[in-house]
Amino acid sequence: MNAFQRTEAAMQRRTAFTLIELIVVIIIIALLTGLLIPAIRDAKEASWRPTCQNHLKQIALGCHNYHHVHGSFPSAYAINEEECPLYSWRVNILPFIEQQKLYDIFHLDESWNSDHNLALFENRPVIYACPQQYRFEGQPGDCPYGMIVGPNTISNGPNSVTISKVTDGLANTILVAETRKNIPWPSPTDISFASLAMGVLKRNDSRALEDGISSRHRKEETAVVFADGSVRMLSPKIKPEILQALATINGGEKVDGEW
Repeated sequence: MNAFQRTEAAMQRRTAFTLIELIVVIIIIALLTGLLIPAIRDAKEASWRPTCQNHLKQIALGCHNYHHVHGSFPSAYAINEEECPLYSWRVNILPFIEQQKLYDIFHLDESWNSDHNLALFENRPVIYACPQQYRFEGQPGDCPYGMIVGPNTISNGPNSVTISKVTDGLANTILVAETRKNIPWPSPTDISFASLAMGVLKRNDSRALEDGISSRHRKEETAVVFADGSVRMLSPKIKPEILQALATINGGEKVDGEW
């Protein structure tokens, strides 16, 4: 083998080695990407969860400021002379969550989906949004937070409730909870008390899209804010009867503190 042939053979061996190196590098990059993507997702989730909790705190503060001015918590929804629901408590507390301008242009004598009010649908306040809300779930004006509506709850339909009526204690009574139910923010729609019989629903439970307490976040625990303004995480392991007891204002139930 002459010098030229030896040089050519060496170049071929070096080319083959370089291709192997490239394949190894590609594999390493793929492995690192596979590790980094979940880490980035978890980091985003870690920042999004406190945002949701802060929104719930602001909503509770808005409800308390409403109580200070009007003498009661906001009712679940307003009604017209025919007792038909018009719009939700989310509209009524707008002046107390720094949304006075939006409140002023909302027609309070019309339904939430009148031509005028529906045009305001996508003007959803930031605190009525969850950063984890998926684009394929609902519309830009949907809200992932709802009151529990039913007999003996803080939001018993059009009937307002005063703090003095919450004899179970503000710290033991749910005010607003996360939900995967798609609720247009001005709509007189919330979480039904009856749905609590299902307990806290997991995120992948299809029933959560219809009604009930459930979170859009990857962790199974669901955030709720109690009437004293404290935000707590409820596990799907909580017994439905305890969940129902926490939703009533005057049941007198003995609730174990380990829920």
